[in-house]
Amino acid sequence: MQQYIVRGLWRYFNQNVKSCMALKNKSIPYWDLTVVLSGELVYTVKGTVYRVGKNDVILIPQGYDRFREGGSRARYISFNFSVLDGVELPTDIFYPSALNDEMKGILALFPHKIILDVSKSPPYDPGNSRAKAVNLLNYLIWEMKNYIEYNRHSEHIRKAIKFINDNVVQSISLSDVSEHLHLTKEYTAAIFKKEMKKTVNKYITERKMLYAKEMLMNGQFSLAEIASNLGYENYGYFSR
Repeated sequence: MQQYIVRGLWRYFNQNVKSCMALKNKSIPYWDLTVVLSGELVYTVKGTVYRVGKNDVILIPQGYDRFREGGSRARYISFNFSVLDGVELPTDIFYPSALNDEMKGILALFPHKIILDVSKSPPYDPGNSRAKAVNLLNYLIWEMKNYIEYNRHSEHIRKAIKFINDNVVQSISLSDVSEHLHLTKEYTAAIFKKEMKKTVNKYITERKMLYAKEMLMNGQFSLAEIASNLGYENYGYFSR
């Protein structure tokens, strides 16, 4: 699986403006990812108008014609970047309400307001701001990919996934998921397997194992403690 996506950062802007600057209509030589924290930005991409409001994300592919109207009041963050060879990014362009609380929290921790064009930036970067921004962007794009994958599923499956993820440290089963969905176990198992290509129990186990790996890497918990924290009463089963 491709872990790293971003090759390099062209520029980064964290802006809070009463009147945003217009961007000329032209083909861009980089990818442009912009998240809006408040207000609105209006883009035209390949002839389609996108009104990007609070918590919306716009991802404009390299080589696309991009125009942005000026004059809007908005607080937004933009990344202009290149990607590694072989990386395929989504090209749906507009992602409404894709900015979740976790993403906003991570963005709020990044202290920089502007990182200039790579061709104009000084070679000395004592704070490693560009490298940190690249790591931040890589994380945001993975979150975007998860958002897209999640929203491709039916409402029942989205609810099932959220319930499992919210209760991953509990002892949960197909019965618990079906009860949460107000569906029979048989129907829940069938629709989950059809959309997810795996059983409910397998998905639960995979999520628990990811959580267990994080706890192991933390180094503060024994296997027995992790098993208990994840709702496994049988330590031997968990260890296997």
